[in-house]
Amino acid sequence: MMLTDRGQYYLCSRPIRLSCAKTPDTAIRQLTPLSMNLLSIPVGDLLDSHAGDTREYSFEGEIPEGYYDDLEFLSALSFRVRLISLDDGIEVIIDSLSARVRHEGGTKSISLSGIGRTYNRTYDPLAPDDVKTVNMKHHTIDLSEVVREEILISIL
Repeated sequence: MMLTDRGQYYLCSRPIRLSCAKTPDTAIRQLTPLSMNLLSIPVGDLLDSHAGDTREYSFEGEIPEGYYDDLEFLSALSFRVRLISLDDGIEVIIDSLSARVRHEGGTKSISLSGIGRTYNRTYDPLAPDDVKTVNMKHHTIDLSEVVREEILISIL
Protein backbone atom coordinates (compact mmCIF):
# COMPACT_ATOMS: atom_id res chain seq x y z
CA MET A 1 0.00 0.00 0.00
CA MET A 2 1.34 3.42 -0.84
CA LEU A 3 0.21 7.02 -0.52
CA THR A 4 1.22 8.70 -3.76
CA ASP A 5 1.85 12.35 -4.48
CA ARG A 6 -1.74 12.65 -5.68
CA GLY A 7 -3.16 11.49 -2.36
CA GLN A 8 -4.12 8.00 -3.55
CA TYR A 9 -3.60 4.78 -1.66
CA TYR A 10 -3.05 1.59 -3.62
CA LEU A 11 -3.82 -1.81 -2.20
CA CYS A 12 -4.06 -4.83 -4.47
CA SER A 13 -4.09 -2.40 -7.43
CA ARG A 14 -7.38 -0.80 -6.31
CA PRO A 15 -7.12 2.98 -5.87
CA ILE A 16 -8.33 4.53 -2.65
CA ARG A 17 -8.51 8.30 -2.73
CA LEU A 18 -7.66 10.50 0.24
CA SER A 19 -7.69 14.13 -0.74
CA CYS A 20 -7.31 17.35 1.22
CA ALA A 21 -9.29 20.37 0.11
CA LYS A 22 -6.81 22.91 1.53
CA THR A 23 -3.35 21.40 1.06
CA PRO A 24 -2.73 18.21 -0.92
CA ASP A 25 -0.50 15.67 0.78
CA THR A 26 2.60 15.40 -1.37
CA ALA A 27 4.48 12.92 0.80
CA ILE A 28 5.11 9.40 -0.42
CA ARG A 29 5.19 6.73 2.25
CA GLN A 30 5.33 2.98 2.06
CA LEU A 31 3.12 1.10 4.50
CA THR A 32 4.12 -2.47 5.23
CA PRO A 33 1.46 -5.13 5.93
CA LEU A 34 2.34 -5.00 9.63
CA SER A 35 1.99 -1.23 9.90
CA MET A 36 -0.62 -0.79 7.17
CA ASN A 37 -3.33 1.60 8.12
CA LEU A 38 -5.78 2.71 5.51
CA LEU A 39 -7.43 5.40 7.61
CA SER A 40 -4.39 7.19 8.96
CA ILE A 41 -4.27 10.91 8.16
CA PRO A 42 -1.19 13.16 8.40
CA VAL A 43 -1.71 16.06 10.83
CA GLY A 44 1.80 17.47 11.28
CA ASP A 45 0.91 20.76 9.60
CA LEU A 46 -2.12 21.19 11.87
CA LEU A 47 -0.10 20.41 14.99
CA ASP A 48 2.34 23.16 14.00
CA SER A 49 -0.47 25.59 13.16
CA HIS A 50 -2.60 27.91 15.27
CA ALA A 51 -5.74 26.81 17.10
CA GLY A 52 -8.74 26.88 14.80
CA ASP A 53 -6.85 26.08 11.59
CA THR A 54 -8.87 23.56 9.57
CA ARG A 55 -8.31 20.87 6.93
CA GLU A 56 -10.98 18.96 5.07
CA TYR A 57 -10.37 15.46 3.73
CA SER A 58 -12.47 13.09 1.71
CA PHE A 59 -11.95 9.35 1.45
CA GLU A 60 -13.43 6.83 -0.93
CA GLY A 61 -12.33 3.29 -1.55
CA GLU A 62 -12.75 -0.42 -1.03
CA ILE A 63 -11.89 -1.73 2.42
CA PRO A 64 -10.09 -5.06 2.01
CA GLU A 65 -11.58 -8.20 3.47
CA GLY A 66 -10.14 -8.85 6.92
CA TYR A 67 -9.31 -5.20 7.66
CA TYR A 68 -11.86 -5.41 10.48
CA ASP A 69 -12.44 -8.78 12.14
CA ASP A 70 -16.14 -8.16 12.74
CA LEU A 71 -17.16 -6.17 9.63
CA GLU A 72 -17.19 -6.96 5.92
CA PHE A 73 -17.59 -4.07 3.51
CA LEU A 74 -19.91 -4.86 0.60
CA SER A 75 -19.43 -1.43 -1.00
CA ALA A 76 -16.81 1.28 -0.95
CA LEU A 77 -16.38 3.27 2.24
CA SER A 78 -16.88 6.97 1.63
CA PHE A 79 -16.50 9.78 4.14
CA ARG A 80 -15.73 13.48 4.52
CA VAL A 81 -13.89 14.70 7.58
CA ARG A 82 -12.87 18.09 9.01
CA LEU A 83 -9.78 18.36 11.19
CA ILE A 84 -9.53 21.41 13.45
CA SER A 85 -6.32 22.33 15.25
CA LEU A 86 -6.64 22.70 19.03
CA ASP A 87 -4.07 23.97 21.53
CA ASP A 88 -3.57 20.41 22.79
CA GLY A 89 -4.48 18.29 19.75
CA ILE A 90 -6.94 17.85 16.89
CA GLU A 91 -10.74 17.90 16.80
CA VAL A 92 -12.14 15.49 14.18
CA ILE A 93 -15.62 15.91 12.75
CA ILE A 94 -16.83 13.28 10.31
CA ASP A 95 -19.36 15.21 8.23
CA SER A 96 -20.57 12.15 6.34
CA LEU A 97 -19.82 8.44 6.23
CA SER A 98 -21.49 5.82 4.05
CA ALA A 99 -20.99 2.16 3.18
CA ARG A 100 -22.83 -1.14 2.97
CA VAL A 101 -21.54 -3.68 5.50
CA ARG A 102 -22.14 -7.21 6.72
CA HIS A 103 -21.98 -7.93 10.44
CA GLU A 104 -22.81 -11.29 12.02
CA GLY A 105 -24.65 -12.47 8.92
CA GLY A 106 -26.83 -9.39 8.41
CA THR A 107 -26.25 -6.57 5.95
CA LYS A 108 -26.93 -2.90 6.45
CA SER A 109 -26.47 0.32 4.54
CA ILE A 110 -24.75 2.87 6.76
CA SER A 111 -25.20 6.62 6.42
CA LEU A 112 -23.85 8.71 9.30
CA SER A 113 -23.03 12.37 9.90
CA GLY A 114 -21.87 14.72 12.63
CA ILE A 115 -19.48 12.35 14.42
CA GLY A 116 -16.95 14.14 16.61
CA ARG A 117 -13.78 12.92 18.30
CA THR A 118 -10.86 14.63 19.99
CA TYR A 119 -7.27 13.47 19.52
CA ASN A 120 -4.92 14.80 22.22
CA ARG A 121 -1.18 15.24 21.75
CA THR A 122 -0.47 13.26 24.91
CA TYR A 123 -2.13 10.18 26.35
CA ASP A 124 -4.44 10.91 29.28
CA PRO A 125 -5.48 7.80 31.24
CA LEU A 126 -8.40 9.77 32.77
CA ALA A 127 -9.83 10.88 29.41
CA PRO A 128 -13.17 9.42 28.31
CA ASP A 129 -13.24 6.59 25.75
CA ASP A 130 -14.07 8.92 22.87
CA VAL A 131 -10.79 10.87 23.33
CA LYS A 132 -7.96 9.38 21.28
CA THR A 133 -4.24 10.19 21.03
CA VAL A 134 -2.27 11.65 18.12
CA ASN A 135 0.61 9.45 16.96
CA MET A 136 3.33 12.03 17.66
CA LYS A 137 6.10 9.88 16.18
CA HIS A 138 4.50 9.96 12.72
CA HIS A 139 2.23 13.02 13.23
CA THR A 140 -0.88 11.10 12.21
CA ILE A 141 -4.30 10.26 13.55
CA ASP A 142 -5.89 6.87 13.00
CA LEU A 143 -9.59 6.97 12.15
CA SER A 144 -9.98 3.20 11.75
CA GLU A 145 -11.25 2.53 15.27
CA VAL A 146 -13.61 5.53 15.19
CA VAL A 147 -15.09 4.34 11.88
CA ARG A 148 -15.50 0.79 13.24
CA GLU A 149 -17.10 2.00 16.50
CA GLU A 150 -19.58 4.27 14.75
CA ILE A 151 -20.59 1.61 12.22
CA LEU A 152 -21.14 -0.93 14.99
CA ILE A 153 -23.17 1.57 17.04
CA SER A 154 -25.40 2.29 14.05
CA ILE A 155 -25.94 -1.44 13.43
CA LEU A 156 -26.92 -2.24 17.00
